[in-house]
Amino acid sequence: MLCIFPLQWLPLKNASSGKLHVRFEQLSLTQDTEKLEQVLMENKMSSAVQINKFVPALLYVYVRSAKDLQIPKSNKLPTSRTVLKVGNTVSKTKAIRNSKEPAWNKSYHFPIKDPYEDELHIEVWLTVLAYVSIHICGSL
Repeated sequence: MLCIFPLQWLPLKNASSGKLHVRFEQLSLTQDTEKLEQVLMENKMSSAVQINKFVPALLYVYVRSAKDLQIPKSNKLPTSRTVLKVGNTVSKTKAIRNSKEPAWNKSYHFPIKDPYEDELHIEVWLTVLAYVSIHICGSL
């Protein structure tokens, strides 16, 4: 549900003159995927000048841990991290040294511009040990 309030001129505080022209929009979150097409259309039709486009969804990812990590052809304990990417947004966990079972326990969020096309790409770095790509709206 999108609630749009009228454009308003708000006076600036701690200034001798000036007003700020604003429009308030109240967006409500939904878990109903049936409304996705409607949200995508509303975002396209929005008459507001958008410096950053609205996104129809946010993806929250919790990176807990990994296990049985090994450096290929080595007996050394690895230093590892994960790199998460959705579109141009990149997040990284901190590096965990000398562990085959690193625990990051860290959450991240990503703006999803197109749930049908965007993909979550997760890399586990020792060098690049392995990765997984997951379509946002699709079957695993």
